[in-house]
Amino acid sequence: MLSKVEAMGFGFLVPLFFVVTGIEFDLRALLSGGRPLLLLPVFLLLFLVVRGLPIRLLAPRDLGRHERSALVLFGSTALPLVVAITTLGVDDGMMAPGEAAALVGAGMVSVLVFPLVGLRLLARGRGPEGAEAVRAGRAGRVSEGESW
Repeated sequence: MLSKVEAMGFGFLVPLFFVVTGIEFDLRALLSGGRPLLLLPVFLLLFLVVRGLPIRLLAPRDLGRHERSALVLFGSTALPLVVAITTLGVDDGMMAPGEAAALVGAGMVSVLVFPLVGLRLLARGRGPEGAEAVRAGRAGRVSEGESW
């Protein structure tokens, strides 16, 4: 039963959320002035600091440098909560549409770029066998019987 619920969530609802977010994204507000466009990389960096730094500090000590950095990148992605908060902020008049667009845009970039870079770091940390495992979608194991 749980697998059916997960299949429905990850196979339908999560992709639907990303499609709706993309449709409702206010690109015009992001590109209309210089400030929102300059805020996007600042927010992206803040995702790494606010979300990634605690992960880096609390990550298991037996992780290698590449695995720890990948974990930071995976944990620094932020979109669903950002979309909800910015929607409420704009609706209540507490946040300007340009700032909300910059924050949501940073969330979109984090979801698109951080996992890709994290997978690349995992592959680099594991050498040729690890790179092949990551490409094949077997990030949980490098070879038969050997787990990460």
